[in-house]
Order: sequence, then structure tokens, then C-alpha cells
Amino acid sequence: MFDDELTPAQQRVLDYIVGFSGRNGGRFPRGSQIANEFGFSSSSSAYEHLLVLERKGYVAAPKEGGWRRYALTEKAAGRRRGLPLAGSIPAGPTWYGEDAQVEWLNHVTDLFPDTQPGDYLLSVDGDSMTGAGLHSGMLALMRPDIVPRPGAICAVWVAGDGGTLKRVYADGEYVRLVPENPQYEERRVGAEEVSIQGVLLSAVSVTNYN
Repeated sequence: MFDDELTPAQQRVLDYIVGFSGRNGGRFPRGSQIANEFGFSSSSSAYEHLLVLERKGYVAAPKEGGWRRYALTEKAAGRRRGLPLAGSIPAGPTWYGEDAQVEWLNHVTDLFPDTQPGDYLLSVDGDSMTGAGLHSGMLALMRPDIVPRPGAICAVWVAGDGGTLKRVYADGEYVRLVPENPQYEERRVGAEEVSIQGVLLSAVSVTNYN
């Protein structure tokens, strides 16, 4: 959905910010991250875009202790009816991170009627969670800002390895990543190496979702 207040370049920057925020618990990207995403020569070009988006009401930057802290406004949150698809996540080997390409899927409200701001979608890739009904090609609805209960299925980032979709159990200074397929073994990883990027709410098998 194109907003006629924005140029195509401004819209691409805003889409990136909204997608980044959606899969990172509402966190706003740094100027350097925006610059890297779009190949800007410096962060100053990113902040020039942010000033325009602020002037047009899509971001706000109140001063806190002398610093400007950027955040998305309700206008930005309300401009999308779809959900961000933050790439695929293996139910098997690991891959996926903050820099994954993000696109938006529209017309998914019938599939996921109880979404909240910040929710995002992942495409399941692999067969290690088939016992939980998760198969390759399914869309998984994730929520990043809740604490998982023991055994919850989560999108997990493992430092130096990547991302994966597994059941998660705290185990002292470790975290157990448990598959739902006897062909795969569970992993026990140091808690400091693990970042929970979202808790699975539901998943659907679809052939044409856009």
C-alpha cells in the first residue's frame, strides 16, 4: 500500500523501520543500521530521512536527557493492515537474524484475527517440529514481547550459529532447545548465547496468502 505523502525512497525507509521494530520488540533501528540497509554513505543520510518522516508524522523524537529517542507514531502503525514476514526460520538447522529481508503480507487478518502491534510472521523451513504440527511452508505467527513459558515454541537466535524454531526450557545456566521429531537431537546451549526473538502463537498452512 503506497502512501502518497511519501516518496518511494521515504516509504522504503519507513517500511524497513516498521518491519525492524515489529520483529525486535518495538526497538527502533540505529541510524547506522538504516544506512547499511540502504547503502547510504553515512548515518547522516539516514537521519535526513528520519527528519522528513518526523515532519510528516510517521516518527517522533522527543528529547530524553539531551538525546533524541526515535519511535514510530500511531500514524505509522496504522498504515499497514498486513504483517511483516521476516523471512524463513528453520525447524532444523539454524538461520535467521535481524538483518533478514522483510516483506509485508496483506490480507492475513482472516488467518490471524488476534494480532497485536509488534507481531510478525515467519515461514517454517524444515521438519524438526513436525510432531508439533509445524511443516515446511507454514506461516508462523510470532510475538516478541512476551516471556515464554517452559516448553513454549520460540524463534531462537543462537550466537555464532543462527536462528531456529524449537521448544525452549530454561536449565540453570543453560537453555534446552528441544525438537519435535525423533530424528533430531535436542541441544543444550549457554543461556548467554541465546536470544528469544518471539513466541509462537499459531501457525497455518497456506498456498496463496498475498
